[in-house]
Amino acid sequence: MTDTKYTAELEYWSDRFKAEGTLANSHYRDLMLSLSGKSPDFFDNLIVGDFGSGPRGSLEWMDNAKQRYCIDVLAEEYRQFGVDTHKAKYIRSTEQTIPLQTSELDVLFSVNAIDHAEDVQAMINESFRVVKPGGSMFFSINLDEPPSPAEPNTITRQDCQAWIVSRLDDVETAISNWKKGEDKYLALRKWANDGTEPPEYNGTWGVCWLRGRKR
Repeated sequence: MTDTKYTAELEYWSDRFKAEGTLANSHYRDLMLSLSGKSPDFFDNLIVGDFGSGPRGSLEWMDNAKQRYCIDVLAEEYRQFGVDTHKAKYIRSTEQTIPLQTSELDVLFSVNAIDHAEDVQAMINESFRVVKPGGSMFFSINLDEPPSPAEPNTITRQDCQAWIVSRLDDVETAISNWKKGEDKYLALRKWANDGTEPPEYNGTWGVCWLRGRKR
């Protein structure tokens, strides 16, 4: 990871921590249940990971899981934001290696993390490696965003198909447009909750939700 990318990501979280005091995480329950299309009891006694978790505590709501891993390249740096008080275990990862056993996870989430990676293909390969065959994988991916220091890659629908969809069974997917300042997940929540299809994607900034089982 380059110094520029590292600095940009850590500065973002430092700014949020200063503004909020304590980084809130209560919104993750609804977000992850909508993304997964599952009820809370689906995760009973499962080993769950969140790749690119950030420091908010994305899995704090999932008390019924057997084990929870927040996986992030900045896991050690997040201690300054209080992650040592969280119930999930934070694991420092690189884009090339997630320090978990092959097929260790029953479930993997990745929310707005793929375009943060410099080596996207390596990150995706590692994500698939640590999930057991038949395990559940849930992705929220920002589409067609211009590169930035913290998000150096632009991901397209074609990339999602080639890199992720082609490796999953029982795939469900939806794409929504969004604009800065709007709730970018609103249309996708409606799709998840009542089946309402989002408006046709116009190809300029969007979010793709993908869910399925590892083949």
